[in-house]
Amino acid sequence: MEGYTSADYALSVFGKYLSHVHVKNARPVGEGGRVPPGRRFMMKWGTLSKGDLDWEYIIKKLRNLDFGGFLSLEALDGRDSEAKLSEDIVHLQSLLKKQ
Repeated sequence: MEGYTSADYALSVFGKYLSHVHVKNARPVGEGGRVPPGRRFMMKWGTLSKGDLDWEYIIKKLRNLDFGGFLSLEALDGRDSEAKLSEDIVHLQSLLKKQ
């Protein structure tokens, strides 16, 4: 789903083939800096709870598809492992318990 494809469309096309989903999030940043080739906006990696992707919605959609694979938390935002675990793992676990 990385890029500009909506979660609904990506899951409708690839959902039945998924066995492993990389969990990460990014958010658009203000002007300045360079936009990477193939992108419209500069994006900055961030926490799961404050990024552009709605992981609660995506997890719900995955459940509707009977996804039984793995979720793999990506460490792209530069935080140390302890911060990543204390913030993102806790957030992901709370989302998984809601559904």
